[in-house]
Amino acid sequence: MREWIAVNGEILVLKKSLKEKTSAKAQLTAQLSNIMKTYSIDNFNVKNGSLVYRQKKQKKGITKKYLVSQLNNFYGEDQSTVGELMQQILDNREEVVKDEIISKIHF
Repeated sequence: MREWIAVNGEILVLKKSLKEKTSAKAQLTAQLSNIMKTYSIDNFNVKNGSLVYRQKKQKKGITKKYLVSQLNNFYGEDQSTVGELMQQILDNREEVVKDEIISKIHF
């Protein structure tokens, strides 16, 4: 148990450091991509390879609010059908059960 607590404490410290580094990287990425976009630079050659700028389109996740909105647009005034479809979709979502141990110890 002591080893688990010690490892958990180390993980918390590393996560904090990782969060700071990720935040700094995000700011630098925004600045660098802005420069590359402004000056139409597709890639930078660096010592260990290259930095490539590209834009990628990605679809957003489907939220309950979005789903209701789109079903209302498709079925129009037929609220009973929209309600039945939403109930069917929400009631039959797959559930995943995961085991976990949560630490209540403050370092």
